[in-house]
This record gives sequence, C-alpha cells and structure tokens, in this order.
Amino acid sequence: GAVALLNIHGFRSMNDTFSHTIGDGILLSVAAGLKAALPEGAILARYGGDEFAVLLKNCVNEAEVMMAVSRLHGKFAKPVKIGELELHVTLTTGAVTIFDREAESATTDEVLRHADLALADAKQLTPGSLQVFRNHMAEKVHHDTELKQYLRQACDKSEFSIDYQCQFDLSNSSVAGFEA
Repeated sequence: GAVALLNIHGFRSMNDTFSHTIGDGILLSVAAGLKAALPEGAILARYGGDEFAVLLKNCVNEAEVMMAVSRLHGKFAKPVKIGELELHVTLTTGAVTIFDREAESATTDEVLRHADLALADAKQLTPGSLQVFRNHMAEKVHHDTELKQYLRQACDKSEFSIDYQCQFDLSNSSVAGFEA
C-alpha cells in the first residue's frame, strides 16, 4: 500500500482573501472531490489545516501510486464552485510507497514523517507536483538541522574568526581591496 499527503496549494491566501467560511467550503469541496476519486479500498482523512491523508491499500508500486494520485489531482482540473465563486484548486502531494514486508514494520509516525518530507520537497517544485519519498530527503533534513545546531553552538562559543586576503590590481601592482 501507500500513504499520500495532499496539500491545497495557496489555501491560506484564499482563506484570508475570501473568508474562513469560503475556506471551509473549499475544504468540504476538496474532501468530496477526493472521496469521489478514491480508488477502491482507499481511506481518506483530513490530516490538519489544508492537508488530507490518503491510504491507498491496493497500490503495490510507485507507478500505481502515481496513477492513483494523478486521478485525485485530475478531479480539480475544473474550478470548484463555492457560492458565487469559482476557485481553481491545485493539490501538491507527497507520498510514501510501502513495497515489502520490511517497510511494513515502519511505525505510523515514520510513514507520516516520510510522506511529510516528500510533501515538503514537492512544495519546492511547481504547484500540483507529486514527490515520492526517497531516503535522501530525510538525510538532507537531518544534515541541515545538524548543521544549524553546530553553527549556533559555534556562534555562542565565539568560534568564528575572519581572515582577510588582499586583492591586487595587476595593472598597477597595488592593493585594490580585500576579501574575507
């Protein structure tokens, strides 16, 4: 099976622009659209804010996940009608595919964290993107977090120093500036 987290692109600005009542209408319309496009045996839940989680029980490989998510995205090719408004809704998705028995031993928290990392990666791309989790996503977040911690500690301990190097103007053999 697979887990996918779907995010409504630009939801906050729509909510702020049109009102929370319209935002609630968008959430209800998206939920209904997703529910209608779910493959057999899939489970839909609102994960929080403007995110939905989908458990795709019968997807056994990445290609099937891509097809299932494409159907979900396709449900929003036409604008969503909320009262008198017609709003274009775009979903961005992060997914985790569980391929084998070893991966099935992953905890719910790990699976959701991986789907969330894939979603964060997809959000860096164009709206409507789909990213499937790869190990390098977790490694990058771990590396970036660790680096930030080391840099903060180094600042607190005054472990930085500045070295200057002269820049020479070769046409007149004079110092033209410095670089740090």
